[in-house]
Amino acid sequence: MPVVRAWPSRSIATRWSRRCARSAAASAPSRIPVRRDGRDPARTDPEARAMTDHVVVGTAGHIDHGKSTLVRALTGIDPDRWEEEKRRGITIDIGFAHVEHEGVLLAFVDVPGHERFVHNMLAGASGIDLVMLVVAADESVMPQTREHLAICELLGVRAGVVALTRVDLADPEMLALVEEEIRETVAGTFLSAAPIVRVSGTRGDGLADLLQALVEAARSLEPVPDGPWPRLPIDRVFSARGFGTVVTGTLQGGPLSVGDEVVAVPGGPRGRIRGLQVHGRAVDRVESRHRVAVNLQGVSRERLERGHVLVPPGREVETRLFDALVTVAPDAPVGLTHRMRVRLHHGTAEVMARIRLAGPGRVSPGASAVARFRLEAPLAILPGDRFVVRRYSPVTTIGGGVVCELDPPRRRLPAERWEAWARELAAADAPRRLVLGVREAGAAGRALDETALRCGLDPGKARRLVRDGRLAAAGHTVRLFGASRLVSAEGLELLLERIARRLEAFHRSRPLDEGMPPDRLRAEIAPRWEPDAFRELLDEGAARGVLRVSPRSVSLANHAVALSPEDETLLRDIEALLDRADEPFLASEEIAGRLGRPGLPAALLDLACRRGRIVRIRDGVWAGAGRMRRIVERLEREAADGRTALDVGRFKELFGLSRKYAIPLLERLDDLGVTRRAGNARVIRRRDSPHADRPGGGA
Repeated sequence: MPVVRAWPSRSIATRWSRRCARSAAASAPSRIPVRRDGRDPARTDPEARAMTDHVVVGTAGHIDHGKSTLVRALTGIDPDRWEEEKRRGITIDIGFAHVEHEGVLLAFVDVPGHERFVHNMLAGASGIDLVMLVVAADESVMPQTREHLAICELLGVRAGVVALTRVDLADPEMLALVEEEIRETVAGTFLSAAPIVRVSGTRGDGLADLLQALVEAARSLEPVPDGPWPRLPIDRVFSARGFGTVVTGTLQGGPLSVGDEVVAVPGGPRGRIRGLQVHGRAVDRVESRHRVAVNLQGVSRERLERGHVLVPPGREVETRLFDALVTVAPDAPVGLTHRMRVRLHHGTAEVMARIRLAGPGRVSPGASAVARFRLEAPLAILPGDRFVVRRYSPVTTIGGGVVCELDPPRRRLPAERWEAWARELAAADAPRRLVLGVREAGAAGRALDETALRCGLDPGKARRLVRDGRLAAAGHTVRLFGASRLVSAEGLELLLERIARRLEAFHRSRPLDEGMPPDRLRAEIAPRWEPDAFRELLDEGAARGVLRVSPRSVSLANHAVALSPEDETLLRDIEALLDRADEPFLASEEIAGRLGRPGLPAALLDLACRRGRIVRIRDGVWAGAGRMRRIVERLEREAADGRTALDVGRFKELFGLSRKYAIPLLERLDDLGVTRRAGNARVIRRRDSPHADRPGGGA
């Protein structure tokens, strides 16, 4: 991995440290400094590497209620980074700050409160652990207070604190009324039992209490398990002179390390992590749920944008179609209607989508339903992910949902079955979703890697679960055939039944055939199955005593070829003809013509060959088994006398053949292992050679 360019002087490095401390994007500084020797003390000093409990806190609340002022007062960092934000005194885009207290590092994501910038608020709300809902005492609950609270509820935020700001501008009676209205507003939400802390961002009243309340809320959080793989929704992209492209976001799903290769999805470029920073400190590795700045090597700034997600190679899951369980917010201005065009917000991305409802053509406020979302642009999203739906115009928040299934089959299910299926998926974890999806696929089964990825499950973990017999749900088990074909127990039984029925029909129509070629059977019954998986499936049928399997054919275990008296007579005539003919071998058409049987069944010749009564020279060309045995015996006598070298001329001389017949016979003897080609000549193998075969046993 290339080393980041060293700073030309200590004074510049000092200025960098100061800049980090006062940067509006403290969680994502634009440069990643190192010492002159290319090493960073933060990467070698154990104390610098020690990580505290890390919690991402999102602000929420109406415009001008003091969110940014409060963050600045708590952290000493100004989250407003744009000149326009400072000039107008309002937050337009998301900002970042952090503070550490009692071993807990609170990473603030400050979001805009103006209704015109709710799309930016949604980008900032991606990945937050708890919310600080800010309400001004002199204005009380306002429209964006309710909208931001609804958005946090829809995104699954489960903890937070209410900050009642500007308490110095309200009398005690007013404060009591506002607190009462806040309690009414948050009733029934995740903030129903949250503390309400009275503060003044300008005077500093209550800041210590608020900080303590946030720390206690952070400590009460249940641990969030890692996801299937690391995902970094990008909320900022910029260039740092001397270092190139830097992106920031809240890491989800798992750790990232310097040197890791990453891919931006959907449809983005591939690069390598050159450096990592967490709140201005360079680190070698960053854990999930941390705010992080990533310096990328090999990726230009112009190819990345907010809404992209960084993932490891091989984990590039994206879609334009998914099913979801959606809920319309109780106080939404409108409901959802069939074929409605909406704005869908997921992570830091916003895409347009069209809705198809499973049930009635309308979902009213407070109700939920299953819907299919057809996106106008690809989106990096996984089952179980939450999203928010907003009206196209005028732009207002309608509701949100949880993804059930990516790229669902174009099936026409009754509305009740579709809804029941989607709700079952919505309530499932990733392994259970995989089991349900494989069960739904029936006899076709599903490819392990692709199915696991699109269920939000690491393929390696899925493979281990299957092989350990631990992948089951609601009494349904899954088996792995070959390297990658998953099938449920029900699907396996169905497939074996179909194979048995097809073989029954085949045996009726072609009673002289030993069985059906495996590749043909697979093409007809299980075209999606890989050859190695289908071979294991046939072995399963054989182990159960249902099938008889050979490299060339598959039959029912109880199938036996029985020759009629007429067929037996015809077969003896064929043997006699091939043994007495002047030519050493004859084509099928010649045999039929000489016997006066233009309808000579090819299956009868194949059967005679399998039973060793005639020998196949090549497709459709046959020799008598007795004649071939005599040729082999003569060659063995030659070898026994020490004359193992054999060329075409010598072979012609031994058997009185023309070149027309000698060459095909020699090639067949090569195949049987009687002779071995050596340049332009051949060597006769001795009878005791391990490679030698002899005609007469299905050759």
